Amino acid sequence: MQLSFGRVLFAFSFLSVCSSATPILWNVSGAFADGGAISGSFVYDVTGNAFSSINIATTTGSVRSGATYTLANPCCVGFPSSALLLFVTTTGDLTGTPSFAVALVSAMSNAGGTINFVASGFHQEQSCATANCGAGTIPTRLTTSGFVTAVPEPTTLLLGLPLGVMLFLRRRHLR
Repeated sequence: MQLSFGRVLFAFSFLSVCSSATPILWNVSGAFADGGAISGSFVYDVTGNAFSSINIATTTGSVRSGATYTLANPCCVGFPSSALLLFVTTTGDLTGTPSFAVALVSAMSNAGGTINFVASGFHQEQSCATANCGAGTIPTRLTTSGFVTAVPEPTTLLLGLPLGVMLFLRRRHLR
């Protein structure tokens, strides 16, 4: 019975390591001071410090019209971005195109959870002032609230399976 328990323990350890390396899907929700809203999702890989599957939409408010963001901002490639959302709408010369930038109160991790936008400071939607969108210009609107929330991954659900098997084996061994 000890051999079976050891195998289950190994499987549990293996699944834990595998699940921690899985990029996480995050949902975004927020509001701008001009009445516009923010919603959508993206995938963030902590290990590779990379965004993918970006689909963030903002709605029109009194300061500027809404946009759909599908790309990471090229200005900041390689920049530690686990606590920053920096997105653009297109490729090429970005001068005059929309950009979205929000700081989070803490870094995203593979553990998931809910992380609020920073209450003041670096959080806005504006137009790119340069070709690589390294600077912004008007019209600019600030966020008033918002957060990102990790969506549970199927591999996380598998972590309970080895625990259940271990409990079953333990109970069977006690009989």
